[in-house]
Amino acid sequence: MKSIDFKTMEAENHEKHGAYLKSHTSRGTMNVFRCVLLTFLAMCIAVMLGAMTGCNDKEDDKPKIMVENRDALTQTFYADEKTQGESITFTTTDAWMLVIEPWEAENWLSISPRGGNEAGEHTVSISIVDTNTSGEERTVSIIIWCGEEMAEINLTQKATTRSGSSYGRDVYVAGWSNSAHTFHGFAFVPSLPGLKDGYYRANNFPVASLWKNGERYHLTNGLNSSVANSVFVTDNDVYVAGYEHYGGYSNAVLWKNGAAHILSDGTYNVYVYANSVFVSGKDVYVVGYESKNNKGYAILWKNGVALNLGEGIAYSVCASGGNVFVAGRDGNIAKLWINDGVKNLSDGTNSASANSVFVSGNDVYVAGYEEYEAHSQNVSIAKIWKNGVVQNLTEGEALSVYELDGNVYVAGFDHERLSDGTLLNKMVPKLWKNGIEQNFADEGSANSVFVSGSELYVAAGQSLWKNGITNYLSGIAFSVFVVERN
Repeated sequence: MKSIDFKTMEAENHEKHGAYLKSHTSRGTMNVFRCVLLTFLAMCIAVMLGAMTGCNDKEDDKPKIMVENRDALTQTFYADEKTQGESITFTTTDAWMLVIEPWEAENWLSISPRGGNEAGEHTVSISIVDTNTSGEERTVSIIIWCGEEMAEINLTQKATTRSGSSYGRDVYVAGWSNSAHTFHGFAFVPSLPGLKDGYYRANNFPVASLWKNGERYHLTNGLNSSVANSVFVTDNDVYVAGYEHYGGYSNAVLWKNGAAHILSDGTYNVYVYANSVFVSGKDVYVVGYESKNNKGYAILWKNGVALNLGEGIAYSVCASGGNVFVAGRDGNIAKLWINDGVKNLSDGTNSASANSVFVSGNDVYVAGYEEYEAHSQNVSIAKIWKNGVVQNLTEGEALSVYELDGNVYVAGFDHERLSDGTLLNKMVPKLWKNGIEQNFADEGSANSVFVSGSELYVAAGQSLWKNGITNYLSGIAFSVFVVERN
């Protein structure tokens, strides 16, 4: 039996164990190194991700709208200025748009562009396109929206000139409108100064209305249909001629400073209308007509006293040099009444009408129309008579005439036509100056024209047209009158 050499065995085991330890110690060292390296790399990645996340957070915190010239966000203009404002330059991070409040400011303000679909730098141009003749300061806020963020531009147009003096004109428009804002079936109606505002029943029929510098006033309580056909202003008194309908009859009405003066007696089944008012000195002239038994009778009221001019319809009145001129028609004949006499402006062969009369010095201007057959239908030709001598304008009907400094302005309308000449129901407003038709980009009928200084005003459909700029009204405009403010 071989003896066991424990000493040798121990030495061999020790050698083997040492080799094992040496081998595994080397592997462990490598693993530790790898762990440390991976940990380091993970930390680096975490730091980088954190840094990137931090950058995104900063990007999110960055404003979506950044305005370069912030001083331009507030601008002030004077009443007599039509000028280019300071442009606004800004940067957005996304699509943007503009909102104008109130929207009516677009009648005197031009701004472009109104929005964009891309991020980047943008410049908005601002222009004041109309003087402020309202007598009151007016303001507008222009909001730039990008996402949920906004920047606000505030513009003010003063009521005075740079020297501090008052500026402008008071512009009056007569017509009709519906009650606009209702509350449990009632509408709030502002009254003229000196009268009470109030809530009146809101109906769908027309309500006689007066606009002063764009602000609307109702002349009745809105319980019956009513229309204001003509306005005249003198010595701070405002006269409006029109009518109110009561179902079985209608009354001609003259409103003075908002107070109604009934010109007719309210006889049942008799309909009386006031179409025009003119004031000369202390005398107030109103013309219109009375309809009864299927006949019409032209009427002239002087200071409330009626004078029957005979069969026909009276549309317009003007007084000058102690003479009173009334334009109208009787059947197919265009007529001009002068004091106690009458002059026929057409021979009655065709249907014709004299709709407006204006006197300047020794010259008497009358605007109207006469119908002729064309395109297998009746076509109207707008006309103007100066001291009885007729001048044909273009196709259409002339409703109003005004003369200033030798220039004669005529307002009216025509109908759109198909290529074969067939008339359509759509009316197109027309304006002539010295017999030449002017561009008039609008719809409806040009019912009244007035010139004050260099300002040309036309009451047309649902708007007041001033020097080519359309100011929309909340109703239908029949007459315009302008007063220079002291």
